[in-house]
Amino acid sequence: MNETTKTITVNRRLRPIRLAFLIEPKDKQTLRKILQINTCLWGGRFNAIIPVYKRTPKSWGDKYIRPPAAKEVLSGYIDAFEPDYLVVPNSEYKIRPQFPEDRVITLKDILDPSADNPIGFGIDVIELFSYLYEKEFQFVRRHPHEVILLKSKYRQMDIFKAACFGEFPKARELAYLVNGYKDAFDAKEMDLNESNLFQFFKTNKFTPLRLACDGISVHDRGWSLGPSLFYMDGTSPLDLIDYWNLRAAGYRIVPLPSQWAPNLVDDCTDFITQNHRPYRHNKEMMHMTTMICSRSSKFEDVQNYAKTLKTPRGALSCQHWYPRIWDEWARDKDHVVRANVTYKEGDIDVQSSNHRINFPDISPAFVERFGGRSTPRWVNVIQLSDYSHSPDFAAVIPPNTPDLDKILETLDRNGVWSTSEGIIIPSQHFKWTHRWNLPTATEIFSGWMTAKGFQFQTSSAGNITSQIVRCLGGSWGISAIADDEIIYLLNKMASGSTVNIKQWMGLLKKTSRNHATIAQRRLKHLLAHKVLQLGLRIQCCYCSQHTWYSLDAVRETLTCEKCLQSFDFPVDAPPKDSWHYRTIGPFSVPNFAQGGYCVAIVLRFFSHTLHSEVSWMPSFTLQGKDIQLESDFGVFWQQSKYQRSEPILILGECKTYDRFEKKDIDRARKLAEIFPGAVFAFCTLRKELDAPEKKKIAAFAKRGRRYWKSEKWYNPVLVLTGIELFSDFGPPHCWKDAGGKYSTHGESYHGYNDIQELCDATQQLHLDMEPYWTWYHKKVEKQKRRRNMIAKQKTST
Repeated sequence: MNETTKTITVNRRLRPIRLAFLIEPKDKQTLRKILQINTCLWGGRFNAIIPVYKRTPKSWGDKYIRPPAAKEVLSGYIDAFEPDYLVVPNSEYKIRPQFPEDRVITLKDILDPSADNPIGFGIDVIELFSYLYEKEFQFVRRHPHEVILLKSKYRQMDIFKAACFGEFPKARELAYLVNGYKDAFDAKEMDLNESNLFQFFKTNKFTPLRLACDGISVHDRGWSLGPSLFYMDGTSPLDLIDYWNLRAAGYRIVPLPSQWAPNLVDDCTDFITQNHRPYRHNKEMMHMTTMICSRSSKFEDVQNYAKTLKTPRGALSCQHWYPRIWDEWARDKDHVVRANVTYKEGDIDVQSSNHRINFPDISPAFVERFGGRSTPRWVNVIQLSDYSHSPDFAAVIPPNTPDLDKILETLDRNGVWSTSEGIIIPSQHFKWTHRWNLPTATEIFSGWMTAKGFQFQTSSAGNITSQIVRCLGGSWGISAIADDEIIYLLNKMASGSTVNIKQWMGLLKKTSRNHATIAQRRLKHLLAHKVLQLGLRIQCCYCSQHTWYSLDAVRETLTCEKCLQSFDFPVDAPPKDSWHYRTIGPFSVPNFAQGGYCVAIVLRFFSHTLHSEVSWMPSFTLQGKDIQLESDFGVFWQQSKYQRSEPILILGECKTYDRFEKKDIDRARKLAEIFPGAVFAFCTLRKELDAPEKKKIAAFAKRGRRYWKSEKWYNPVLVLTGIELFSDFGPPHCWKDAGGKYSTHGESYHGYNDIQELCDATQQLHLDMEPYWTWYHKKVEKQKRRRNMIAKQKTST
């Protein structure tokens, strides 16, 4: 395939714009306005409401744990929901978290009753209501839906009603919203009271907030908690915000206000009993309902109420804490990882030309061609895939990559940015075509490092490695040289020596388990990708030295490169067994292609062997203020493209067959100080490290095991040897094949904890370190003994 033309797969996922509203929880007036705004927006139910404090209340912690700092709560919510735009009450609002200023908007930017188009950001629900009427509701249904507009005689529960079911604004200029809702669906006004709350959550009942999300599907990204009840104070703004955010994150949750709970005993019992059913794939396990205690309620009240419910045994679980959305560590533990929201999704294959692609986005079927106020109305989430495995293609783009619009050279006026979902395009025009440059790993690394304050530059050794990978056709092609004997032979040939066909075929058959067909296929790959070049080795009739001639150089008259004499080709006795191969291009560079073979095989391990997505850079230097750093390679690694997670930065030291020295460890230490959380990989093609190496690297690895955040180590250390790097299957299969102590680890390794578990396993195998949790418990016990000793000394004095 031509290098400038290849097929790129563009995955496009259409979803509503995701907003995050900042609010002081005691401000009931602004809270109600926010609820009304979200009722007017397509998909408004999935927007977040973030409570803002000057000082976090004690209720956010418990008697053993102090509440988190107010700034941590704010940044944690933003990190959890990854909003497209942050909404502040007004332009004078002083609290400005770390967020792009051009994506901070006000309530008036979203809903302005005095504007010709009241809805700014997002899609006006009237467009959806008109579409649903034309497609569905104007016809008589066999099983009709009931569309409801709720009212309540309890004024103190008005905000509760708005949070659960939606409420249209009261402004006269916005009367078209409620009138359009009534006209399109013949909506019935009904009273909401203490005895009929649960009936409005049935599948055939539609309220404004639910109907505004018609057609949107929710897919869990983590383990789902299942159906839940939220025991809450129906008049507490904080509880209403908490309920709203759980539902926005994807929880299947029903509110249970304590004011009405005594009248809802039978409904709660029915809800819990109906959900107590066997798992689809394990009939011996049953689903259960979780009753979550709000932060304005007492857990004793929840327990006492649960005792009044006549439910099957094991059908109900009471949870005394509110899921910690704002805590990166606790999100997964509390099963509150934000779900993916999708209206429509699809792949399209496009041809790149000179590294540029054109592709159309996906638009909602119900929108007017021109609407809004020339502001974004919906979002396309884009993921790019290059199945030709081009070595310079950036398959992984870290969240908040700086200047991404410049890297892509996009003309989109609203800009683009990256999140854990992918590349975000805020869209406003129907079926718009986008024209992008394909992102390269060099651009991504350079932009990311520049934002950290470093000048980024690829080294000469890095350029050679890039050429090796490019010649071999990407990470898959590196398998052709992933063998000890092949590496040694290529290095020997780099000095100018040639090897005959018989020797190469014998080696390839040996490394292919004596499969002649596979060996022949691998030889063709090496020839086709310009690793080897065929020629004749002919003896000079003057100096008796042998010279290798390529096929292009074979003529009737030859020139000896040793004595420079010309002689005739021996046509009367042509050489029969003198066909030899010679390395060409980057494979002719000595010293194992300046370490390029090892780095290339490491790339193969992270991408091909582990079946992961990577953006990688070979050897590079970083020039900062009063400091210069270098690394043999860098990788943005993502375990799977199908379950998106935040990419991990991996930096590495490679030694093809040399030993790791103190200077290599010192270099890694300097990088570790600059990049906390990054994984450091020590890679060699040798099968085992010697004792001095183990001691040096183990000291660095122990320091890297320190706690950083969210159960993550400060700098996990990964050790890769020829056992892992030359294997086609990777851990744990390569360890089982190696036998001995490796086989034992292979049987116990599961890989559930991503790269950190792999680091722990390789530290045990190659550095003779104890398992992390054994080391951790010893450390805790040692600290406990020290504290006890200090306490005794104080007592004695």
